[in-house]
Amino acid sequence: DIDLQRPKVGTTLGMSFSRGLTDYLLGNASFDEVIYQPEGFDRLCVVPNSLPVEQSSELLSSTRMHEFMSQLEAESPRRVIVYDA
Repeated sequence: DIDLQRPKVGTTLGMSFSRGLTDYLLGNASFDEVIYQPEGFDRLCVVPNSLPVEQSSELLSSTRMHEFMSQLEAESPRRVIVYDA
């Protein structure tokens, strides 16, 4: 969920999660702590977000976001990646 101002993916999917993308981008969580695998979907992982932030453009263009995307891309084709902005 890369809509950092109005995050909805986790709640829309009815997920229970403790950390999300903003936590990762702010350095408060690791890559593995923000990747969730819904039951019954072997190749789909979800990266929810619950902390809306004002400086979303800065976070999305940060080095940390580029590192995150590189790690996700390294998971392909094992995982399906869909970005919801």
